[in-house]
Amino acid sequence: MVNKKATILLCLVASLVLMGCAKHDSGSSSIEAPQSSDSSIASSLSSSSDASSRPLSSNSDFGGYYSSISDSLTNGLNGTLRTSLTNLIQPSAYYSYSGSGSGDLGYELESFDEDPKNASNMYMFYLNVSIPKETSSAGTWNREHVWPQALSDNLYGKSGGGADALHIRPTVEATNSRRGNLKYGEAASGSPATLDFRGTTYTYAHTTSSYFEPNDNVKGDCARIVFYMYVCYFANRGTPIANCCESIARMVEWSELDPVSELEARRNDCAQRSRQRNRNPFVDHPEWIRRIFAA
Repeated sequence: MVNKKATILLCLVASLVLMGCAKHDSGSSSIEAPQSSDSSIASSLSSSSDASSRPLSSNSDFGGYYSSISDSLTNGLNGTLRTSLTNLIQPSAYYSYSGSGSGDLGYELESFDEDPKNASNMYMFYLNVSIPKETSSAGTWNREHVWPQALSDNLYGKSGGGADALHIRPTVEATNSRRGNLKYGEAASGSPATLDFRGTTYTYAHTTSSYFEPNDNVKGDCARIVFYMYVCYFANRGTPIANCCESIARMVEWSELDPVSELEARRNDCAQRSRQRNRNPFVDHPEWIRRIFAA
């Protein structure tokens, strides 16, 4: 009788432990919100990029995605690290750029850019504001080519790299128009880009006749997308990064100024689970930026 009671008690204890683990696992997979427009808050948020809190654990190197990448690969723009990543990160398929239904970026970006603290909301790039989810057809946001079509050497328009979910970000239409085809670069002495949006005035960038400089808490996101696009699409074509930005050095600087955020990590996980089946390696391994672009 005693043994039977002891067995029952042990089962109850085990059940409680498992319930606690499940609750802990659920909490550990939550994703931190993207950086606030307040630079001091942004710094503390963006620095919290411990891979252990990501849905796909870095302990398995993101499901073995990078198993073919070894430390012995050589550095530089033409090194074997870059060429191996170029082969690895090619998307398996793309969403449609146009439209706002299932399978279209105008709909799917609601999930890619979901507000980590409010699943009913999504984040607007550049402005860094959370709004209730809506498709692009509602007219609030459109699809920003971080590497503009006009600067792609005619590589893409609204297909291929021009419809890559790791490239395209949802932006309030006015901010997309203000950026236009300007390269990323230093523009602190230029004109502030401001927008009155839903009762609040935001300063989200500075611009000159040549460059668009977003706020510090977005610069790293921009740089890591530029590096992804170069490695995935442009390196083998001989298209220089300078087509899209002031310089490689400026993008390296931005990537280190604004560390990987949990929103970026979440987008990578979404992409790997999506029809694209790929990841941005510079979100998962930012140390590779210097190996390739500052060697």
